[in-house]
Amino acid sequence: MGNNKKSHIFFGWWTVFALGLVCLLGGCIAFQSFSVFFKPLAADLGLSRAVTSTAVSVQAVVMSVCAPLGGWASDKYGPRRVLLIGISILSLGCILMFFVHG
Repeated sequence: MGNNKKSHIFFGWWTVFALGLVCLLGGCIAFQSFSVFFKPLAADLGLSRAVTSTAVSVQAVVMSVCAPLGGWASDKYGPRRVLLIGISILSLGCILMFFVHG
């Protein structure tokens, strides 16, 4: 009789780990790499450094407001509905980018 015990980790924890890794990498790319693109972005668009910095600040404020609302909506309506709404909004934004000319 062999001791055949396997370490059974709840699948939800693997999901939490994977999403945490994705958020970590996404956060690093989105926030930490902005300093690399700051000067070229401001020069290319003809914006002052203050206006360019304001865009990033507005993004941070919007994310800090939307994150708790997304968590609340996910608890109330379920993550599938929240993700479908988010993907729909993202898709609409990408489609509307076609009409941006300046």
